[in-house]
Amino acid sequence: MSALPRPDLPPGPHRDLVAALHDLHHRAGWPSLRTLARDAGVSHTTVSKAFSTPTIPSWGTLELLVEAMDGDTATFLDLWLAATSPPDATTPTTPRIAGRTDELAAVRRHLETGSGLLLVTGEAGIGKTTLVTTAARTTDTFVATGRCLPLSTQVPLMPVIDLLRQVHDTEDGLWWDEAAGRCASYVTSTLGLLLPELGSTAAQTGDFARQRLFASLASVVTALADVRPLAILVEDLHWADSSTLDVLEHLLSHVAEARVLATYRTADPDVPGPTLDRIARLRLVAGPQSVGLEPLDRSGTREQLSLALGHAPDQALVDEIHTRTRGHPLFTAQLATAGPETLALGLAGMFDHRLRGLGPDGWAVARALGVADRALLPDALGEASGLALDRVLTVLHQLSDQWLLAPPDGAPTVSLRHPLIAEAIRRRLAPGEAGTLHRRVAEVLATGAEAEPGEIALHWCAAGDRQHEAVWRRAAAERAAARYAAREALDHWSRLLELWPAIDPDALGMSFAQALCRAIDAANSEGDFETEQRLAALAETVEGTPLERAVLLARAGDTRYMSGHEERGMALLDRALALHSALPPSPELVDCLSTHILFLNLQGRYGESDAAICRALEALDATGDDRGRPQILSWAAGRAMSEGDHELARRYADEARVVSAASGDPFAQLVATVTTTAMMLDLGAPVVEVDAAAAPALELVARWQITEYTSALLLANVCEAHLRAGDVDGAATVVGVDLVGEPDPTSYPLHVQRVLVAGLQGRLDEALVRIDELDRVRLNRDGNWLEAQSALALVELWAGLPARAAARLDETLAIVLPTDNAALAAMGTAWTARAHASLASGRSRTRRREAASRLRARRSAARVDPFGPRAVDVAAQAWGLVWQAELAVLEDRETVDGWTGAAACWDRLARPHDAAYCRWRAARVALRDGQGTVAARLLRRAATDAVQHVPLSRAIRATAEGGR
Repeated sequence: MSALPRPDLPPGPHRDLVAALHDLHHRAGWPSLRTLARDAGVSHTTVSKAFSTPTIPSWGTLELLVEAMDGDTATFLDLWLAATSPPDATTPTTPRIAGRTDELAAVRRHLETGSGLLLVTGEAGIGKTTLVTTAARTTDTFVATGRCLPLSTQVPLMPVIDLLRQVHDTEDGLWWDEAAGRCASYVTSTLGLLLPELGSTAAQTGDFARQRLFASLASVVTALADVRPLAILVEDLHWADSSTLDVLEHLLSHVAEARVLATYRTADPDVPGPTLDRIARLRLVAGPQSVGLEPLDRSGTREQLSLALGHAPDQALVDEIHTRTRGHPLFTAQLATAGPETLALGLAGMFDHRLRGLGPDGWAVARALGVADRALLPDALGEASGLALDRVLTVLHQLSDQWLLAPPDGAPTVSLRHPLIAEAIRRRLAPGEAGTLHRRVAEVLATGAEAEPGEIALHWCAAGDRQHEAVWRRAAAERAAARYAAREALDHWSRLLELWPAIDPDALGMSFAQALCRAIDAANSEGDFETEQRLAALAETVEGTPLERAVLLARAGDTRYMSGHEERGMALLDRALALHSALPPSPELVDCLSTHILFLNLQGRYGESDAAICRALEALDATGDDRGRPQILSWAAGRAMSEGDHELARRYADEARVVSAASGDPFAQLVATVTTTAMMLDLGAPVVEVDAAAAPALELVARWQITEYTSALLLANVCEAHLRAGDVDGAATVVGVDLVGEPDPTSYPLHVQRVLVAGLQGRLDEALVRIDELDRVRLNRDGNWLEAQSALALVELWAGLPARAAARLDETLAIVLPTDNAALAAMGTAWTARAHASLASGRSRTRRREAASRLRARRSAARVDPFGPRAVDVAAQAWGLVWQAELAVLEDRETVDGWTGAAACWDRLARPHDAAYCRWRAARVALRDGQGTVAARLLRRAATDAVQHVPLSRAIRATAEGGR
């Protein structure tokens, strides 16, 4: 084991005590934390705090540690007494920071007891880093730090990796091991993508992979904080990559006690607009906590000068410097050690003046640091500057004396004091000098064990070496994809495609077609549909091997279809499948067929879909690759249900569950469960059975914090089961009651169910506002969309808006009934009749009958009778009876028996609210016909069954009180 980290302490008795303890540790042979904890009878966390934090340990703990290392306890008692005695006037008693008393207290309070995000903001050089590092040094909370760099926007998750590695390396790995032991087994293997020292792991693929990583990060952060107080510090958030911002948003949303501190430069014109938007969203998620730093007042400047000079400055110097700097701390720090000739210079001019004073070796080291724009090890700095290591070390002392280097923080690396100094260095580079330096830095960084390809690629780009840049661009794109950083991956793939005409592709190890395919995938994952469409158009024209052409055509077909060009998309997929016909079965064929099946189902072309499903299952058997099998089996189960073969559907669904469980992929298990619960709804399974079937997958949703379309479908299915059982309260528990959050295609099914719950709870005005927002979401016109439109129309009907409901359903059925999806349209067709019957009230008999005739003609023209034997829903017969009863209203032949017959059918299906609606309608007819006793009996039963359905209960009560 090597030496343990030392806290950064000012000179004095406390530092003497810590130095003696570390010296004893060295002389004892550097025993590990585990060994010391065992021999002293304390926890390894206690041992680590005694060695590595600014807090003075109790004498009891210190005595045990000294004895465990065979030290002289009497000597250490004297040192401990000196360290804990009141200091004299010459010993620093407060953190070495000028002013900022209130700000320091606020930051420390957040690190010790706060939660959420605290932003420390201010202009460049105002003292943000000094404030947060001082606060971190003076708290018992472990502050894991990740620093964003100007180049880190091209390196996904760099600060996240840095802070994870810092925790992992603390306490000889014991803290990490204890926390990891509290997490599920997948966490360590997943985080191995970021920290290779955790053990190699294959990158996960598929829709769930990114969420797997984010859930693992949330899990390990929670576990680490349970073992020991933990806070996260992200420096220079304005330079963060989009994936780092995603991680922070996830942690702040899913880890209730997360303590995140970040510094953020204001008024920086170089910060991209999307980054500003993301940081604003972070502040909305975490709350508007911030500490804004302003320039120091005159007393603050005096204090800063005292710290810098080591003695109290005279008032004339304070006045002169404060007038010149206006309290800007970085400017003050530079002037404090500058000669009088620099007082007339601005901050940038001062840096230039200092750099001009460097000798050749000093300039060589400084420019290497300025071009690298990151911390470097001394030996790497020697290679980049062209100097021997001993000379580099000498020069570093000189640069430190010039206040050009960052103060030591315990790390073995060296960096410039401030980014403004790096900018000043780069401004002074002679023409051609930068390219050579960038090449050297790229070569040096490439030899490091923790090389980041994106950073290296940028240096090769600046050096003008396209071939080397291309090699590292590919590596950077693949690294970004492995970290699920789609934005960064897309940027690298796009740049590689731009470089292609100027490089030797043989040296790259991949073809243009392969790179283009990866770029399309990255654009799709990022949701950059404009770029995806542009790349897809290129894919249609690119040559390659038959397999490459098939893959590109499939990607292009997918993109074209999803952008609204359905005919063109299907034609491209047909061409891809034709190419596959002359090739051996492959995973690429399964992917192509999977896309084709989806689009065939969307178009209601189920016969062709059946053939494609069979071909996909044959390809899966031939390749032995089961990754796509759960999805194909789920579609097969759905098609068997549509054909009325319930036994075959169950077999497919069971096989999908078995395969998905064996895969260990929660997303595959989720897909299989969605299929099972949807099938159970179609078969009229009781709510308790649906709950039981969904429970394991819902546990996965909660554990992995899955928030994508499939999880929304599962929650919607379970909610629907409760609603059908008349359990509105239970449905609200499943999906929530708050109509908040911006609807999108991913969350749409969940929002629809919340609207339906709100409507049934009587919150109709809220629900209608939400429906307007949902109508702005662009969706595929599939069976899920059909059911959603029927549910939204039901809310509009209860809100007294039959015209709006009729328009919605007329448009929906015009799209659905000419296709095989008409087999799913029973509910929508029935509610259309209800909407038109309500609209026709008060109209002439002729117009009412014309409306009924149009509705009958629409049903007759449907490709599949929504109430016939090929209808999917077991409740199709009941919906058919409702449809007939509503048509009878239009045709002036409404009867009590028509409605009670439908109610009895709903009774058999255990659908109390639907039965109550029909009995209420029957009671109204009975009252019309003078059958008061019959009406009263029907209303009593309807009122019992309508419990938790507020609009229906109100209607029943109004009828009972008003006689109609």
